[in-house]
Amino acid sequence: MSDMQKVKGADGDTHQTKVKTSKDSPQFGRLLLVLITAVALIVVITFATEAYYTP
Repeated sequence: MSDMQKVKGADGDTHQTKVKTSKDSPQFGRLLLVLITAVALIVVITFATEAYYTP
């Protein structure tokens, strides 16, 4: 079966749309890992800067 699917639109016409496959789905695990790493890096920079500039 192809990755095209016939869908009837609101205007009554039949249109073909592409069906999302698993390889097209976004990878939220990788995005979550990048966001956690970015926040951790900001926290480390904040504490290091505070420790460096505090007399």
